Amino acid sequence: MWYFFPQADELPKSDSALRAEMSFRDEKISGLIEKRTDSQGAVMLFAGGSPAGAYTLAENSSQPISFAEFSILPAAEYRAIRLPNRALRLLWLSLESKVQNVTTLQLEEVWKGQAKAWKDSKWSGLVEVRSEAYHGFLQFWDGSIESSDVFFSGVQVEPNLVLPHEYRNTPRTIVTFDVQPSAQAYQCSLLQHSAADWTTRALYRYKELVGQKLLQSLEREINRLAQPWGWEIRAENGMLTDTHFFLHADFAAHAYRAILMNAGAQMNFVIGNNLTQKLLADTFSGVPSNESVLLQTYRLIPAAFSE
Repeated sequence: MWYFFPQADELPKSDSALRAEMSFRDEKISGLIEKRTDSQGAVMLFAGGSPAGAYTLAENSSQPISFAEFSILPAAEYRAIRLPNRALRLLWLSLESKVQNVTTLQLEEVWKGQAKAWKDSKWSGLVEVRSEAYHGFLQFWDGSIESSDVFFSGVQVEPNLVLPHEYRNTPRTIVTFDVQPSAQAYQCSLLQHSAADWTTRALYRYKELVGQKLLQSLEREINRLAQPWGWEIRAENGMLTDTHFFLHADFAAHAYRAILMNAGAQMNFVIGNNLTQKLLADTFSGVPSNESVLLQTYRLIPAAFSE
């Protein structure tokens, strides 16, 4: 059985895994290639055709290897699947983290109880759910989950974590991970979450001041800015959603610097500089301290986005 997202559709078979690698690069596909030889495995991730990481796989552990090492690894079998970037972000984070706990459960009530405990304790962390019928990841931030933090193959799971009726009492393995703060996957994840959180707070406050129509005008400008770059970042209904796979936190910071600079200029034009400065400062103060520290590290601060 294939380890990651086994229910996902495979790309057409090439005559070798190396040729599949070339297809990912040439066609700018996001997804993964997985190799298997008896009990051993390896995986390589691609984001928009760019290699994002390669790892050998063992029982509940992974080790990074170079792209060249992956390419020359022998494989009795291989598979190549296309995946959305939000799935790859979660998978990348799991491969760059350490397994904390592995639990097997079946009853839906037990799963609901565990999910409630994570929410009530405002836990932040990554969860993998494995089943014969589905496989996926959930990322919690202070007990909450957004749609960009959930991806499953084989079943549709919303942020409320309710499974379809036919899957509610099926055996599943729950894996929690101890994220590594120094890992680039975690740095990207935290920076994107923090910047999207702050931007969403700013959009909500802006709507309170100017109303729905002017908010929609600002959102259109943000979406227009993101489109040529291919950033999967979208502003809609007072919320910024980020499902993009950035290969480095610097790249994510560049994107948000451009978005916030553009938003600040638009706000200045409508409500003036003084009110824009206050709006950005007030909403920034509502961002949790660990997130605001990271935003400051990348100079994503209120003073940088208002005149």
